[in-house]
Formats: sequence, C-alpha cells, structure tokens
Amino acid sequence: MKIHGDEGWDNYPTYLDIFVPYVLDILDELGLKITFFIVGKDADDEKNKPYLQMITQRGHEVGNHSYHHESWLQKYSKEELVMK
Repeated sequence: MKIHGDEGWDNYPTYLDIFVPYVLDILDELGLKITFFIVGKDADDEKNKPYLQMITQRGHEVGNHSYHHESWLQKYSKEELVMK
C-alpha cells in the first residue's frame, strides 16, 4: 500500500484473516507444504495469532520477512536500519 501511495498504509492493515485460510485450503488440495514468510508487524498482532497457528498446525513453516516490509531499505543508513 505504501509503495502505491494508497491511503491507510500507516495503519498497517493485515490480510492474514482472508489470505491464510484460502491459501491453506488450496495447498491441502495440491498436497503441498511451503514456507510462509510473514512480516513481523503482522506476526506481532494478536488478532493474527490463530492464522499463524493454522499455518504450523497444517504442517507448513513460518519465516520472518522483516518487521515493517520497508521497500527502500537500500536507502537507509546503518543507524536507520537498526531503528526499522
């Protein structure tokens, strides 16, 4: 949302409640196991806990994909990166 200039990005909306159950059902149908890379801000949100548990309970792996999913990390100084 931030990259596209969409309003509301700074509220950090999450879509795990829609995305995770849908994708898990498809993966079950296909017999596939994958790693879900989750943005830390989403993982930190208590309302997403059931969806993260769904992922692991159904045999998939969870990895971290930064905390805020900043798109311009290459432009930050070392000091700024520590704060992100």
